[in-house]
Amino acid sequence: DKAIHCAELGITHFVDDTLEVHEALRDLVPHLYLFGSRQNQPPWLTHTPTWTHAEEAITATFAGTPAGRGR
Repeated sequence: DKAIHCAELGITHFVDDTLEVHEALRDLVPHLYLFGSRQNQPPWLTHTPTWTHAEEAITATFAGTPAGRGR
């Protein structure tokens, strides 16, 4: 269901704490962030233990674009 919404909206970044959700979005959303404390996550996910980490990781993907310069 989240995959349908992401496809309709053209979502490029997605944060969730559930591995199963990310597996459904793996080939659809280019930037996936696994939120919360984790021991092992697949290499295709970016682990973000806090909202600050999530913000920094997402912002870093915009480096070099007008919206991301100076961040």
